[in-house]
Amino acid sequence: MEQLLYLNRFTAIIAQNDEYIFEVNGNFDLSNNRYHLNDLQKEQLKQMVDGKGFKKDDLLTVWGEDIINNFISNNILISEEIDINCFESRTDAYFQFQNISNSSKKLAQKKVMIIGCGSIGTHVAWNLTAMGVGKLILVDFDKVEESNLNRQLLFDIDDIGDYKVSVLQKKLSKINRNVSIIAENVNVVTEDQLEELCINYNCDLIIKSADTPEQFPVWLDSVCKRNKFKYISGTMTGTFFAVGPTYMGDEDSFGYSNFFPQSTDFRIVAGRRPSLSCQCSYVSALLAAEASRILLGIKKYTYVNKICFEDPIQTTKMDAIAADALIESEEEYKFNLNKNVLILSLVILIFNALLHYNFLFLVGTVIIMIGAVAIYSVPSKAVSAVTSNAILYFLVGFIIIVISNGLVGLKHGVAQSLLTILYIFIMYSLFILTEAILVFLLSSLKRKVGFFMKNRLNNRRNRIHAEYDRG
Repeated sequence: MEQLLYLNRFTAIIAQNDEYIFEVNGNFDLSNNRYHLNDLQKEQLKQMVDGKGFKKDDLLTVWGEDIINNFISNNILISEEIDINCFESRTDAYFQFQNISNSSKKLAQKKVMIIGCGSIGTHVAWNLTAMGVGKLILVDFDKVEESNLNRQLLFDIDDIGDYKVSVLQKKLSKINRNVSIIAENVNVVTEDQLEELCINYNCDLIIKSADTPEQFPVWLDSVCKRNKFKYISGTMTGTFFAVGPTYMGDEDSFGYSNFFPQSTDFRIVAGRRPSLSCQCSYVSALLAAEASRILLGIKKYTYVNKICFEDPIQTTKMDAIAADALIESEEEYKFNLNKNVLILSLVILIFNALLHYNFLFLVGTVIIMIGAVAIYSVPSKAVSAVTSNAILYFLVGFIIIVISNGLVGLKHGVAQSLLTILYIFIMYSLFILTEAILVFLLSSLKRKVGFFMKNRLNNRRNRIHAEYDRG
């Protein structure tokens, strides 16, 4: 029996006058997928909207091969009916638009621990439950208070005095019965206790949203590094929230202790953190999105090797970068700076061609090198920048030499002209390679000198503090 094709129920279709515009993967391209439909096509489309499936040959007769093949390749037509009323239908549709198949099955196999079920943790727990994560372990020891209700999702006045994890377990289970929710009503007061808890559940991901005790971030970082557990962190600090770091349990990502001193001899004496409901839901959505990327293997992690601070009301943002992390901050700004370096070098190259001052050619290459080293802090980024700029620079120079020496018309003879062009190409390629090597060495040296000076400064500061404490 020939397979039927159905209209993807999550494909939006807009009728505009006599034209029909078909959405592709969540986007409307106004230049493509616009069709003037005849009466027969409109009737068949109406039947498909109502859920009827058609054989491909029947569709080809009405629509033609080009349109039907386009619909199939863009998932406008699919080979099975979609149940748009089941719990996971919207989630599956979203990830289908992202070309991620079997998202529900993948999430259902994952296990996540949320430590701290307050203003951030409650929202994250709801998000992950709604996405269909297979098992959630909720860790907290606190009870619901009236002051929690301005920001902590799912709690109400009838829950005041009850344990948070118990209330969440009960209410989340009513949202998605397929998620196994474990309530750990425990107060984690030592690193060993935390390690035992994490090893016992061996989760795919740990989400830290606990504020106390003060040493907790250091404990979690230490535990996860020893056991190669993955974790992400979110917290409130004044009117800001902080998201990150994302620690992936490997040497390529940095944890909390790489950002802040590992001191454990401090404690908060007084002061409660302010917070808003929208602030809590916002930061929790960012954490849940990062969690979904990790759980589904979408390798576009936002908070690896950095912590993002933001005040959503004042729209103030800043990033903290781990000192030893191979990550480049302000990439767009640095890209524009590097582009200006290229423009400057090309201007010098043009002057070289007009004035015949050959030394200007070398000046342009040096500027490209110095610019890459000065702008970028990560050697690989500096090498990438100098390589792209050098290729364009030498390409323009190559064209100028070929034209100015009459090699285009091959007036020197075909063989001689081709050999000359080949020679110039090889020499320029060697120039580019040499520049890339030199920039890598200089950028690496710059990085090491920076770390050395920073360590010397820190050591000097520590000696001054020690002398001050003694005296």
